[in-house]
Amino acid sequence: MGSGRLFADYAARILSPGDRVVSRRDVVDEPPINEIAALLPTALLERMVRTARGGAAVSDLLSTCEAPPDQAWFAVLWLLKHGILALA
Repeated sequence: MGSGRLFADYAARILSPGDRVVSRRDVVDEPPINEIAALLPTALLERMVRTARGGAAVSDLLSTCEAPPDQAWFAVLWLLKHGILALA
């Protein structure tokens, strides 16, 4: 078994604003754990999910979310990690 298959869930490259993502779900049905919930409000996550329906550039998610850049990037990465968004 190759390392690409063994570590398929691990990040393989740096995400850039030009990368495209797509929503895999219509809603965020698993909220963030308590320790990070304040940084990832449901309204922010759901706005990103709606923006990514049908596919969108990461830069579109960042510009429409009305959150500080670090918080917006964290939200995109969290949504990708939990399979709510996927690279298109």
